[in-house]
Amino acid sequence: MNLVTRLQDPLHEDRPEAWANVNVFFVVVTAVRDTYLSEDAIRALLGNPDADVASGAFVDVEGTTVYANLPPKDSHFRETNVLGMDALAKMNKFPDVYFNEMAFALETNRSDLTDEIRRLKYGRFSDD
Repeated sequence: MNLVTRLQDPLHEDRPEAWANVNVFFVVVTAVRDTYLSEDAIRALLGNPDADVASGAFVDVEGTTVYANLPPKDSHFRETNVLGMDALAKMNKFPDVYFNEMAFALETNRSDLTDEIRRLKYGRFSDD
């Protein structure tokens, strides 16, 4: 999922223009809570391909500030950007899969979702 991302500096929140927006491709993983950014992604956000990256960073993902960890060096996903469930909850987004179209989207939480789940689960609305 391609999402507009930029660094956030909690000490200088009054200067959001200090960091450029970068399109970051995330793998959305509903089985993990944390969000991870690869070293290459953090370097791109810093605007310095030679930067020494030692830890994660606060980032703005589509207008929501989340902390993105640096993947462990020995992990199988160290070069992957992972958007975890905590970030999705903070963004108020949920994954929606469209099997007929072979597509996936992050949808804004809808107020009618609860009624739709009840209808699917019980075959009717709870107040019928």
